[in-house]
Amino acid sequence: MRIRQIRNATLVIGYAGSRLLVDPWLEDKGTGMCARSPWPENNECRSPLVELPCPVEEVLAGVDAVVVTHVHPDHFEEKTAALIDHALPLYAQNETDAATIAAWGFSDVRMLSDEGSPFGALTLTRVPAQHGLTPATDCGPASGAVLIAADEPTLYLAGDTVWYEGVAANLERFNPAVTVLNCCGATMASRGRIIMDEEDVLAVCQAAPWTQVVASHMEAVNHGNISRAYLRTFCDRLGVGKQVLIPADGEVLEF
Repeated sequence: MRIRQIRNATLVIGYAGSRLLVDPWLEDKGTGMCARSPWPENNECRSPLVELPCPVEEVLAGVDAVVVTHVHPDHFEEKTAALIDHALPLYAQNETDAATIAAWGFSDVRMLSDEGSPFGALTLTRVPAQHGLTPATDCGPASGAVLIAADEPTLYLAGDTVWYEGVAANLERFNPAVTVLNCCGATMASRGRIIMDEEDVLAVCQAAPWTQVVASHMEAVNHGNISRAYLRTFCDRLGVGKQVLIPADGEVLEF
């Protein structure tokens, strides 16, 4: 298994002979969304806050399929959709997202299944996520995904979620060797925190000490407040530093 952190939640994953593009967000720096955060100094900044670490063509080279955990403007949006081969298989979390993606021109939109969707030598399984501290304040449906193959370690992409009983159940059910967490502490002025922060990362480490955590969705959106440096200091201080990898944009991890 080979995971390349691109930017925000965008990953390129080599797994069981396939190359998967996860949550592609390929807009130029400062040309996308501007969420309303609790921090006024951030609210004039348009995301993404940083450029891609490599050309778009390099991100897209050799991709066999696309996985979109949910259609939000920092995960997949129309300008990015226009850059991607519309004939590629694309996995969406539900019928609403699938219809949006089909309207953007994709001809092979498939559904992530709770029972598992085969693709080549691997299986993709949709798992629950909670995109906010409570169901009443979340940002709408979001999902995670689990990748399983005979000769690969199991990979859990938690997606945009906070720590809650659903994540604990996913860890227990799949026993993943590697878990990718979206954990910049993104917070909306109107809804509160909507993805994991440092305490949620610690909770995952304590609940599943066997899993190698990879911190993603970092330092790219104006409503996030957890930096890589802060998360590294926190994890080292709490004794889980070796369990948590925090890749820079463009960095490759192999397992």
